[in-house]
Amino acid sequence: MDFIRDIARFVEERWRKINYNETEFAKIAECALTEVRSIDAFEPRHMFEWAARTPTMPQQKAHRRQSDFQIRLFDGSRFELELRFWDDDPWAELHNHTYHGAFKVVAGASIQSKFTFQEEVRVSSLFRIGRLTFQEPELLRTGDVRQVNGNAWGHSLFHLDRPSITLELKTKRDLEHDLSFVYHKPGIAVNPRDINQEYVRKSHALRALHRVPVAGMHFEEYLTDLLTTSDFHTAVRLLRDAAEIARDKTLIGKMIRLLQAKHGYAAAVLPAALEDAARTERITGIRSRIVDEEHRFMLALLANAPTWKAVLALIEQRFPDREPKRTAMAWLRPLMSSTPALGLTDRHMSTLEHLVDGATPTGQLRAEVADSFLLKPLFEEDGGRPLVSPRS
Repeated sequence: MDFIRDIARFVEERWRKINYNETEFAKIAECALTEVRSIDAFEPRHMFEWAARTPTMPQQKAHRRQSDFQIRLFDGSRFELELRFWDDDPWAELHNHTYHGAFKVVAGASIQSKFTFQEEVRVSSLFRIGRLTFQEPELLRTGDVRQVNGNAWGHSLFHLDRPSITLELKTKRDLEHDLSFVYHKPGIAVNPRDINQEYVRKSHALRALHRVPVAGMHFEEYLTDLLTTSDFHTAVRLLRDAAEIARDKTLIGKMIRLLQAKHGYAAAVLPAALEDAARTERITGIRSRIVDEEHRFMLALLANAPTWKAVLALIEQRFPDREPKRTAMAWLRPLMSSTPALGLTDRHMSTLEHLVDGATPTGQLRAEVADSFLLKPLFEEDGGRPLVSPRS
């Protein structure tokens, strides 16, 4: 437990000298997590031992958020320190933060994807449409430290190893950046704390009607009525519910066109958003059934990396002694044979072989993977055009 005292003292001494300026806290936190060497003695079992045998820990959060298990180690008046234990991630949620600080990977490994969000349409203060711009993802290993700078940018962490554990040092809150968002590709920002009772009521009704037929009620007609009588934010959430429970592309396509007719200036992003959500859910579902660690790593890359180039870069980071292109192919071939749900064919593999042999992804090569939910997004061109345009 020595590192808790050491970190708290390190931060307090340095931060007080600059009058507790929040914008400088991330640098101080990064230094603390890097320079305090007593952290090196930490082992994953300590989390469970502390939970069982330490009666004087700070007050813990009332319910679990994000991680599978977390312990608040220090709760000061201006900053706090906590450990987060992560099991296999079913979903790498894109999000920002309302605090400044830093985190250190103290066990396991993760893929971090950082992005910025350029707002183009503000539907409301809690729901915005715009463009997500991603940096190249990076592989974080045990010992790596990264800053968190309020909502200047967002990120996702896809945890590769079981368990992965992070140590987070952060300010209590930043009043200038006190509105958090969860993001959905290619450009939707939603405040996750918004408890909309209208949505809750309608969602429960929609799910109940889908499970149990009711005389005089028809699911498609009821969904149409819900979407046309709801505000745009509520309608989008209901549409995502419908896509999840109905899994009917024809129905969802019809509902998208309905919303585009009513909210054309903002609804243009919906087809791509729903397609990406379905793709990620499908890949991570398949990955949960795969045992081979290297094949699981490959699927994690396909779920998180924005381009084929990024996939290869992450392979090189984790396996620097291997040739990344050949390694990717060596993983994909058995996956193609053993996992039909991936939808990979010999034609897709042949196309990738051309790329492996040095070919650039021409329009013809892109067309060869256009029918693959797994590969298509990795080879799409982005001409830099806005996803939507505000109403004139």
